[in-house]
Amino acid sequence: MSALSKTLSFLILTLTAPCIARPIHPILLKTEKCVQVSKTTVEIARCHTDAQKDWHKELNSVYKKLTGTAENPETKAALKESQQAWEAFHKKESLFIAHYYERQGTVWVIVGAEMQANVVKDRVRELYKILESTNMAGNPNEEYRFDKDE
Repeated sequence: MSALSKTLSFLILTLTAPCIARPIHPILLKTEKCVQVSKTTVEIARCHTDAQKDWHKELNSVYKKLTGTAENPETKAALKESQQAWEAFHKKESLFIAHYYERQGTVWVIVGAEMQANVVKDRVRELYKILESTNMAGNPNEEYRFDKDE
């Protein structure tokens, strides 16, 4: 392969890589499917409650990955402190959301459950961004979309 061919191949891959669609996170797909087959507001709310549990598991997973990539004890300590602060925020945010959506109408049960799940999903997204920012190998398996329209 000539130098020109190698250069062109490199440029094509470099310029088109951002255009390749990242997969939608499996938790979003699972939740969407659950909502689609649900027949009642209680079932739909349960889909979002289950999603929140799944996002918590994912949060624990990405947190462990970040801890494993921390290069020194100070970084690990800072991550732990940051996570503890987020957990305190999460408790207060959850309480606020629960109270805010105590409204007439069953739709608010769904909205509240989805908002609760989104708080955890957003933390997962932020930790993934940090993890991926140092991923020089560019592992596409961890570059999920966290919203369908991303």
